[in-house]
Amino acid sequence: MIREATKEDLPALLEMGLKFHAMSGHPMGFDGDAVSAFMISLIDNEAGCLLMTDKGAIGGVLAPAWCDPEWLMAIELFWWAEGGGLKLMSEFEKWAESRGANEARMTSLAAHHRAADLLQLKGYAPSEISFSKVK
Repeated sequence: MIREATKEDLPALLEMGLKFHAMSGHPMGFDGDAVSAFMISLIDNEAGCLLMTDKGAIGGVLAPAWCDPEWLMAIELFWWAEGGGLKLMSEFEKWAESRGANEARMTSLAAHHRAADLLQLKGYAPSEISFSKVK
């Protein structure tokens, strides 16, 4: 069952976050207190979304486009699932639509080709490519 996360869900969300971080290969560390504060900000913010199941979570925010304040984007910030990931994405899309978003933006890790393939099968098209340079 997909539901909105609450502060009582923080331990489970942290556990999922640790798994995602380990899988991602990102060079930055993992600060549990900072992750908890970030999750709480999504829970408490009208423009925030944090949905979860026992096996996954998706979080995002609403933001206007930089060039058109009338164009509202629902931007996924993280998405982790050990099953049911497409259902989480679908609920995120419903949340975005219910808030008047003109588009939903999803991301996938460069090394996670299966997620990119699934997004394209669900009608998403690449719109930007993100690059990073670690110092």
